[in-house]
Order: sequence, then C-alpha cells, then structure tokens
Amino acid sequence: MKSSRFGIICLTRMGDLVQIYQSCLDFKNQHKNIELKLIARKSFAEPLKFLLDSVFDEILYVPAEEFSNESSFSGCLEQTRNFLNNVNEINFDVLLNFSFCETSNYLSSCINASHKLGTTINKRNEVSIHDQWSQVIHALVQRGPYCPYNLVDLFKNILGIRPTITNPEPPQGSRSVKTLAIHPFASHKKKRWKEHKWAEIIYNFLKENSEFKVAIYGTKNEASQAQNILDSIILKNYKGRIINNVGKFNLEDTFNSISKCHTFIGHDSLLGHLAKVSGLPTLTISLGTVRENETIPYGEKSFILSPKTSCYPCFPNTKCDNYACHADIPYQTVCNSLNLLVKNGDLSEKVIKENISPFHLNGTNIYKAEFSSHSWLYLKEISGNQRSIRDVMKTLYRMCFSYQFEGLEETFPTPTLSNSVCSRLESIQEGIKQLYELSEFGKKYSKYILAELAKESPSLEDIQKFSEKIDDIDKLSELVKKTHSELTPMIEYYMVTKSNLIGDSLVEISESSYLVYNDQANSSSIIYELINSLIRKTKMSSSERRILKNG
Repeated sequence: MKSSRFGIICLTRMGDLVQIYQSCLDFKNQHKNIELKLIARKSFAEPLKFLLDSVFDEILYVPAEEFSNESSFSGCLEQTRNFLNNVNEINFDVLLNFSFCETSNYLSSCINASHKLGTTINKRNEVSIHDQWSQVIHALVQRGPYCPYNLVDLFKNILGIRPTITNPEPPQGSRSVKTLAIHPFASHKKKRWKEHKWAEIIYNFLKENSEFKVAIYGTKNEASQAQNILDSIILKNYKGRIINNVGKFNLEDTFNSISKCHTFIGHDSLLGHLAKVSGLPTLTISLGTVRENETIPYGEKSFILSPKTSCYPCFPNTKCDNYACHADIPYQTVCNSLNLLVKNGDLSEKVIKENISPFHLNGTNIYKAEFSSHSWLYLKEISGNQRSIRDVMKTLYRMCFSYQFEGLEETFPTPTLSNSVCSRLESIQEGIKQLYELSEFGKKYSKYILAELAKESPSLEDIQKFSEKIDDIDKLSELVKKTHSELTPMIEYYMVTKSNLIGDSLVEISESSYLVYNDQANSSSIIYELINSLIRKTKMSSSERRILKNG
C-alpha cells in the first residue's frame, strides 16, 4: 500500500520544534506507514537532528540563512524558486503549517498539497484557516492568558490523532546521580530572574542537599551571566560542587548530559523541554510573557511556579519598568519546592501545605501537570490558593471546547471560590446572555439571507441590509469583549471562524454563517450552565460550612 506523505512547516524557534517533535512522535507511533517530512530553518532544526531524525523521514531546510549571503533581490528570489521547485516535486498528500507566522503562511500557500491544515494565504491574499484546532491556536495561543491547552496536544489534535499519555523513562541509573541541572536563562529578560536570585537558589540547594552537585547549562552567549552567578560571594565555599557547563557542549551533548541528571530547574526554555523528553522531573519558574498551559514541559512530574501578579502574563512589547512578577515568587518558595521535589520525586498540595509558609505562597501559584481521562495535559493547582477567575475560566473553556469539537466530556474537581470570584462569575453570566442573544440574531439574519436567495427573484437590497445587520452583530460582540474581558477567548475564536466561512457561493457561505452562530449560541449556553453549576455548588458549600460552624 502506498504511504501518504505529510509535510510539517515550522519556521519558529527550537522550543516549538521540540513540542512538534513530541506530537509527531505520537503520530508516527499510531501511523507507521505515513511518510513525514519537516520543513524548517536550518539554524533551528539542524542542532536538533539527533531528536528530529527519529520521527521525520526527511528535513527540508528553508534557505533563510542563505538570503543574508545574497547581494541582490534576484538572488534571493532564485534561491526561493529553487527551494519551492524541489519541495513541490514531493507532492504532499497533507501539508500542515504549525508556525502561524506570516512567512510560513505564504510558504504554505506556495507548496502543492492535496489537503492543507493550519494557516495559509488564499487567492484573495487573506489568511485562511479552516480546521477547528488551528483556529483555536490562531485565536487563543499567545493572544492572552486563557488558552487551556498545551501546544503539544493542540498539534496532536490538528494531526487528527487521539492523544496518548507519553512519559519517557529516564536513562538507566540516572536517579543515582546526585546532580541538579539548572538553566537559569531565557530568551528575554522579562522571562528570567537576575543572577543574584539564582545564586541564592544554588546556595540554599547545596546547603540543604550535601550529597548533591549542581550543573549549570547554557549557550556561549549566556557565559557572562553564568559567571556572574558563580562570582557571587555566597557561593564562595561551594564552588567545588558547581559544574559550569555553559557554552561547553553542542545541543546533543547538552541533552545527553542533562539526561544523566536527577532533576531539572529553570525558566521557560528549550532545555526545559529537552529535560522532559529525557524523562527528568522539571520545575519551571514562569515569568513575564510565559503562558504556563501552552508551554509547560510536556509530561508528568512537570511543575510550574507562576506569579499571581495581575499583569502576568504580558506581551513582549508591553512596557514594564519594575518587573513586579519577578518579585511575586519568593526565592524561599522556589527553594522549598525544589528541595521537596528532589527529596520526594513529586509535589502535592498536602506536602506543600506542610512545608511551605502560606506567607511565601501568597503571591505564587504552584501547578502540577497531569493527564485528563482523555490523555490531554492539564495543570492542577497544588499550592492551596483559591482559584482565580482566570483559572476558572480556562477550565470552563476547556470543558466547553473539548465537548464542542470532539464530543469529549472532561471533568475536573469543583474548585473552592472566593466571594469576589463568584461575584465576577455572576457578572460574566450577564455578558454571556448578551453573546447568546447576539448569536441568535446572527442565526436569524443568516436565515433571512438564505430565504431571500431561495426566491425566484432575490432582492440584492434586502440581502445587503441583512448582511449589514450581521456586521453590526459582530461589532456588538466586540463591545461585549471590552466589558467582559474574560469572554475574549470565545469571542475571538468565533471571529476567526466567521472570517473563514466555508463555501464557494453566497448560499454556502450563508449556511456556514448560520452554523457558526449556532455553535456560538451552544458554547454560550454551555459556559453559562457551567458557571451556574459552579456558583450553586459554591453557595451550597458555604451554607453547609455555616451550619456546621453554628452547630
């Protein structure tokens, strides 16, 4: 039987490539007869060949680096033309764009394939996205703090496979190696602590764990930062137990070295993903622009410490002078969490409550990665803090979208909510009512257009009038988003679907419009009922507590 050819486009950075590797590994295991090819930038993909070659049958390098050596536009054009001619000889059955950037969108539109998923550019020079899970990525990922899915699972869903739990086993004997792997760096200063805070973490860890060493990893560009850590006066008596591997290895050797360690701690970075691929427990300190759900190292025994700062997570271009989120995670919380993880190999709410002061947990959330009954990764809050409105809404969106898209019913424990969160949920319900009513109007005017088109002599004037009403509905939805920002993910998602209506005729497009507004109405109903149930259970619990208190 002839094998199908799948092409994956990823022009973004190495961390994304590792997450794509993890999703495609599952895909390959389930579909061994499929020929899988990766289209990527050489500077990002070549250092990861030691991983990528185990999944992809071929890696096709986009000639981005060669462009800098060309002195003319015509030379760059010739390079691009030659690359596309070679790629188009493959005749892909399916092409998937996992980059979601402008360059990859145009590249996707230039490559021949029977079917295309992800973003591409259509004949009208517009961004086009027709599969639901790619629309979720485009609408939610890196757009705000409400995406409820990990990118690995999103990629798996675009590939059309049911996720399975993947927890790689660490190399034989690695648990007997008493070395902590640390990567105290990140791609942007918003995402990383200052060197003196990492010196405090290392000092405390070595003081409390006398049998352990610490190995610091990083690139040559991070060597000066590593030296600043090592030059700290508080580490003077511990230098014999600190191994400086910064800038000494290529990526494959770094991966092999980290794989022999006991545990990994660092900021959101490529090395955190590689540590998890090797099976290590990981502790990630998320700051600045990091969205924990999307980028947590994929697998069990992944833990995240993130700040409760109201402006977290921010965007790369958000101006910030004081980095409040950096201060909201006390180094004591990190030290205690790390020591407990190394000692027990795990963290739980019970262990955290018994060993970490509530005062130190006041500004920090601690999450543990677990797999749901449907094998999708989710974050379980284990610091014992009451759930924020953001966490609650993320869970509700996940339950809603999973049911709407896949017919899967995901259930999660009922969280303990504060009075302020309950009050905010009641306010959000008012916004959902407005969104539901707007959806019903959208259905109505879509039906009016269909009814007019079914007439023997349709009135173009009436069709135009009904279309303008639909435009007004979408403008009013934007106003709902401004009043109830927590509804942004649902409004943004359906805006994306409405801008990618399926159909080649006005009748087909109007039918698609009706179906989208119907889905939006159903989602509004689901979210409304979930909030209703949550508030009711919270109020019942409060009433029961008062009864018990009063005897």
